[in-house]
Amino acid sequence: TESSGMLWMYDPGYVVGSRYKAVYILSGSRRSLGVSASFLILDHPAVTVSTDKTSYQLGESVLVSFNTNTTLRNRDVIYIFPDGDNDYSRYTYIDSAYVGQTESSGML
Repeated sequence: TESSGMLWMYDPGYVVGSRYKAVYILSGSRRSLGVSASFLILDHPAVTVSTDKTSYQLGESVLVSFNTNTTLRNRDVIYIFPDGDNDYSRYTYIDSAYVGQTESSGML
């Protein structure tokens, strides 16, 4: 019989910039049955964020687009911060919206 499957694995112990490989070990032994190609741990996925215009009338909706090369979490958030405020940990944003999807691109 043929078997296949997928596992999502996350470990906060991964070191950014390090390479790893997945190894299938036969239960009760130290025998390797398969080894993946190596993979690199990156700090954060690159996400491109843009708006459709450079100026808006008061009361007009701001259209925000995003695109990335990785799967997103549907609870990720896009915030609107005052220009010049680069300390995002202070949460001085004026508006926000949940991405609400796991696809790698979209618009809010």
